[in-house]
Amino acid sequence: MDEPEEAPPVLVPMFSQKVVLRHLTDEQRLALKRIRTINGWKSWTKMLYWVVENQSLMRPVHDPPRGGRYLVCRQVPLEIKQELERLRMDHGWEMWSDLVVIVIEELGD
Repeated sequence: MDEPEEAPPVLVPMFSQKVVLRHLTDEQRLALKRIRTINGWKSWTKMLYWVVENQSLMRPVHDPPRGGRYLVCRQVPLEIKQELERLRMDHGWEMWSDLVVIVIEELGD
């Protein structure tokens, strides 16, 4: 008896976008790199997952520091981006980098 052949896996396209965290200071960028290493995140997008999973910690950010550095979070699933958009509107964040202040406060040294 011949065993039935397994069907080849079906690749489902993942619709994704990127989020650019602009105007970071050098200190913020270094703090984020430490946080990424400590948490074992392989990409900056994992930080955005953390933000969505910890929505209760999110809040408005007043007068965040601004610098000339940036980070790019690539391949952000649309569902995560939509949730981040909602958080951004709810908390009045002017820029994506405003969420960095909260991440550093919650996960930093």
